[in-house]
Amino acid sequence: MVAQVAAWPDESIYDGASRLAQPDEVWNYRRGDGFEKALLVANVLRGRGLGPMRIELADGEAALFEEGRRVCVFASVKTPAEPVWTV
Repeated sequence: MVAQVAAWPDESIYDGASRLAQPDEVWNYRRGDGFEKALLVANVLRGRGLGPMRIELADGEAALFEEGRRVCVFASVKTPAEPVWTV
């Protein structure tokens, strides 16, 4: 699933650095900024029963962690108000 999402274009459906596409929008349009992609992956994995996850945004990358293990990392230009999200 991560490889599938990583293969999609790294373009959000929304302009601007702070407006984020929702996970269903990323799935439906098959594209998204790295932060949006990480949020989609986190939601799917949580739905499959994995524990709490954390998305960290720094230095142009959105990294998804589960129990301290990095699950995936995507390039990102989005700048949400909070650089760390717990999902």
